[in-house]
Amino acid sequence: MPKYYHIHRGLDKSQLEKKFILNKPLYFSKKNSNWYQIEQEISKDYGGFRIYEIYIPTNRLTNSFNPITPNKIVKITKNNIKEYIELRKKYKGSIYFIEEMKKRKIIGIDATIEDKLMYGMYGPPEGYIWKKPNDIIIKLISVISLSL
Repeated sequence: MPKYYHIHRGLDKSQLEKKFILNKPLYFSKKNSNWYQIEQEISKDYGGFRIYEIYIPTNRLTNSFNPITPNKIVKITKNNIKEYIELRKKYKGSIYFIEEMKKRKIIGIDATIEDKLMYGMYGPPEGYIWKKPNDIIIKLISVISLSL
């Protein structure tokens, strides 16, 4: 089961601890990735951060933007990145992109790819989900205070 991380800026409890917000992207990254480090750095302005582990079953992952079964997360690879980039260009803005992906039975994107040159100018590697089936587990693992 792949493990990812979400960093919530600030020390206050995240909405995640109450209920997942449907259709609002929840961003995640690999541990110690550039995105993970950036979020920790930004969190200095918030006095600290909360770290959540996210476990996604491998059967939720697919390489297809047209999966047969519902509730899939598309894993971006060198074989489908061009299609991902074209879809992001066509459906500009997260709201329109998510609406299109929902029509395709997709609940998230895993763009935590290792080859950063492949991703190019389209942003830091990251992942996000906008729907959380029961088999995706999110748990608080740490609260880090950065106050002086």
